[in-house]
Amino acid sequence: MAKTTESKLAKEMYVNQLRTAKEIAVFLGVQEKTVGNWVAKGNWKAERDTQLSTSNKGRDSLKKVIANLAERRVEIFAERKIYAQIEDKKTLAALDMEAASIADQISKMNATLKHYDQENRITATVYLEVMQDIFNTLRQSDEKLHLKTLDFQESHAQFICQKLA
Repeated sequence: MAKTTESKLAKEMYVNQLRTAKEIAVFLGVQEKTVGNWVAKGNWKAERDTQLSTSNKGRDSLKKVIANLAERRVEIFAERKIYAQIEDKKTLAALDMEAASIADQISKMNATLKHYDQENRITATVYLEVMQDIFNTLRQSDEKLHLKTLDFQESHAQFICQKLA
């Protein structure tokens, strides 16, 4: 595989699949340092961070990756039962290592998800201030329309307070 092809695949794995440099290096059969250099040179971390912080795409991506890892961990335990019956200690050890690695990855991604939620959470106060600004502007622009929205404003404010509390 040509280096440019490897680099493009590595970028996809790093930015969109949220894989680590080590995972990518193992998958592509290159040195981890090589992947690290690509990440630094291409500024992939900033790109990944930007994508993670836009809307819910990052949150959804993290959840999807966590779900895939959890699914693989379940598969490992099923495989482990088979190899335990035939007492294949080498394969059992490899499966245990993979399961431990996945558990570590899930833990780190859950921490990232928690940090993401804390960093991107909009408080009820901020939301209601923005809502008030919008309806004040509406009142200045069209008083009759503003009066027609008063019931909506009240019910929506209550909904948001419950949702974001």
